[in-house]
Formats: sequence, structure tokens, C-alpha cells
Amino acid sequence: MYRAPPYPLDEAQRLEALRRYRIVATEPEPQFDRIVDMAKRRFDVPIALVAFMDSGRNFLKARCNLSMSEAPRDISFCGYAILSDDVLVLKDATTDERFSENPFVVGDFNLRFYAGAPLITSFGYRVGTVCLLDTKPHQTKFPPARLQLEVTESVLLHDLDSAARRIEELHDIGVGVVLDDFGTGYSSLSYLADLPFDKIKIDRSFVKGACRNNRRHAIVRHVVALARELDMNITAEGVETEEEAILLTSAGCTSLQGYYFGRPMPACEIRERLKLKRGPSVRCISTH
Repeated sequence: MYRAPPYPLDEAQRLEALRRYRIVATEPEPQFDRIVDMAKRRFDVPIALVAFMDSGRNFLKARCNLSMSEAPRDISFCGYAILSDDVLVLKDATTDERFSENPFVVGDFNLRFYAGAPLITSFGYRVGTVCLLDTKPHQTKFPPARLQLEVTESVLLHDLDSAARRIEELHDIGVGVVLDDFGTGYSSLSYLADLPFDKIKIDRSFVKGACRNNRRHAIVRHVVALARELDMNITAEGVETEEEAILLTSAGCTSLQGYYFGRPMPACEIRERLKLKRGPSVRCISTH
């Protein structure tokens, strides 16, 4: 017998937060369409969607290869995905008693694989999900050690203790966590003291002009020294010239990224570039 998902404990506040966005039952918008298109291609699934969970329905704001614009909340997989900050992944829905008798599983839709990441407001309310769907089961073979999640300082402002627990949980399964845009927030050093990051990324505002500005160069060198003392790797963002690449590598940055190495391009062009070994020397990209 199929079990409808329970309501979150903060359901009233969650709905109030959702309705303040005035997004339910609105027309399609290009920015949401781009998200589902990117998700579909990146994760190689036939269906992707962005959904917002209203009181009795799951409104699909954007979707790929799906005709319906909403689904009843009591049979929505997303109803379970908004119960936690974690990503809900079902490799095969038929093997999970919560979903094995769901109409989307036993009916013509034939849903098997589901992955739903909650959309969380700055105040912690889970108002919707970004979802990947497939009619075939998935077996994930991606090694967790190859995955690094980048976190910006603004994400950490509201609950430092919760952030520390989440990072430790990610470490437990082998996933790395990176502090992005280091130096742009007002309490970066306190984050380094209290949170176990694996890497920090120096914001491009410090990289830009470091070759000609002694103050910026000094900041970069001291941030690198700090990262070494804390046993963290360090990446410099926004590298655009060979001069910057040489300076930052000499300063001790363990990796660099920026337009000097290549601008955004389709995957086919990246493969061709690697085959021909075009572009800057790999020795400038990483000191590992």
C-alpha cells in the first residue's frame, strides 16, 4: 500500500515562505528552463524538473520531456525530498517500500530512478526541489572522493553548527568541501577556524592585479601560508594571464583556474583540446 509523504514540521511557515515568492502557477521562465536543460544533459537523464511544493500539489515550474504541469502532493516523490536538507536518491523505486506501490511507479509512467535536491531559502525553508527522473534504474559508480562541493560564505551565515555537522557528514562519505570566494565575506577567518574545509579558493578580486599591486600579492602569499598551516589545498580563481599563473604558482597555490586556461566550451571541444594538447602547460594548472 502506498504511503503519502508526511508534512514537514514547519509546514505553515514553509508555505508562507513559498507564497512570498509568488511563483506557484506562474508562466515558464527561461532561467528555470536553463536549469533543467543543464541538469538533464549533465546527469544524462531523460527527465529533469524544477518543482515547488504547494499545500495540495507539486507545481512544475520547469520541466524537460514531461507534459504534466503539476502532480498531486500525496503521490509526489518531492513530498519526501522536502523533508530533509539531503538529496533524496532512489536508484530503483521498486525496491523502496515508500514508493514501490506509487502510481508513478506501477502505472504507465513507469518511474524507476529519482533524485531530488531540496530548494532551500536563506531562512532554511524547503520550498521545492530540482529533480532528475528516469524510467530505468540507475547504479551509481561515481567515486565520492572525486566530488568536491563548493560553499560560499553567505550559505554559512545563519547556522554555523549545522554547517559543521553537514561538512563532517560529507567527509564521512568521502566528499570534499571547498570554501569558495575566500576573502569577500566579513568573517572568513572564523569560518576557517570553526569549519573543516578541504580547500579554499581565493576570490579573483585578489588575483586581479596581484602582479602589479604589492598589497594584493602579500595577501595572496599570506592566505597560501595560512592554508598550508591548516593542511588545506588552495585554488586561485580568475587567472587570465601567464604572468598571473607564474606568480600564483610561485606563491604556492596548489591549483589555478581562469580564462588563461580556457573559456567555457562544449564537452566535444574540451575532448578535442585535450587530444591536441592545446593551451597552457598543465604544469601551470596544478602543483600536485
